Amino acid sequence: MNRRVLMVDDDERVLRAYHRSMHAQFELDVALGAVPAIQAVVEHGPYAVIVADMQMPGMNGVDLLKRVAELNPETVRIMLTGNADQATAVDAVNQGQIFRFLNKPCAVPELSRALESGLEQHRLITAEQELLEKTLSGAIDVLTELLSLADPAGFGRAQEVAEFSTTLGKMLGATDAWSLRISALLAQVGRMAVPMQVLEKAKTSTQLTVEERAILQRVPEMGAKLLAHVPRLEEVAKAIQYQDKGYDGKGLPFDEIKGEAIPLASRIIGCVAAFVEMEARRKNPRVVLEELKLAKGRFDPKVIDALELLVLPAEGKDAPSQPKPVSLHELTPGMVLVEDAVTLDGMLLFAQGARLGPSHLEKLQNFAELRGVKEPLLVLYPTRP
Repeated sequence: MNRRVLMVDDDERVLRAYHRSMHAQFELDVALGAVPAIQAVVEHGPYAVIVADMQMPGMNGVDLLKRVAELNPETVRIMLTGNADQATAVDAVNQGQIFRFLNKPCAVPELSRALESGLEQHRLITAEQELLEKTLSGAIDVLTELLSLADPAGFGRAQEVAEFSTTLGKMLGATDAWSLRISALLAQVGRMAVPMQVLEKAKTSTQLTVEERAILQRVPEMGAKLLAHVPRLEEVAKAIQYQDKGYDGKGLPFDEIKGEAIPLASRIIGCVAAFVEMEARRKNPRVVLEELKLAKGRFDPKVIDALELLVLPAEGKDAPSQPKPVSLHELTPGMVLVEDAVTLDGMLLFAQGARLGPSHLEKLQNFAELRGVKEPLLVLYPTRP
């Protein structure tokens, strides 16, 4: 449990007194003024509780605590001031989102009680957040498993798109790798709302009607609507909604957003998905990259450049690993299927390109016991992510 407390004041004597009185009870740091406090938060945070004096030169306590809220939203913030007028209290609570407001001078026992209450509040906040994250992660795991069962080939491609997208996100400075990966994995979740006969016709390249093409074009929109109201998936929903939007602003959704205003995750996923689909047919990444470049305005040039660095081997780089036949019991997480994994009677379990994880291995083992799995399986350890 985090019991770290930061005391901020512009009076060194006050800080020394607090540290002397309470350092044995709390993991206590002190900062002489707002600027050192921000530095401490950035370099040594997060703190469970921060106590700030209101009246400090340069940046007052309200502005400091607003900045702390931006850097570490879970930190519980307490205001300590000798200026106990109503306006100061209102500003402190409304702007700095203050947990407690204390008058200065504040006796050590009273301050200690406030800090203990702040630590308990921080524990409740982080416990609730952890529960939400675990619940959300579990729900996403279930959803991706359902997608893999409903459309093994499509989900195999989604895994490959997710691996590429996560690496490209790091190369391009994306700040939320988790959301980017989830956006890529769930990019086609809207297909669950598409009639099965339309999906089958699309798979077999059968002529689609105008209405059927319109339904498939709305897959990103339908996926975004499915996820929009799930807590913490708002950004994922937006990334999915704009994945087919051209860098030049053409395509769905029809609005004025274009270029850098399109979410970076959307620009990455759209480009990578096109690359993966085309490479499965062409079998030549260099040719596919040239085709992506020729689609003027469709893809973000920076994403294409990063993708080219990722998939084309540099001079002198080790040669990529070669496909290797392995038995079911030799499979390990991280291997990538070079050929479809099927049962002995021909049922598709996972399509080529799927990166195997623990759940995949468990599913393969279960089907091996029930219906048998065709062995050996052709796999490789990819040199690219």
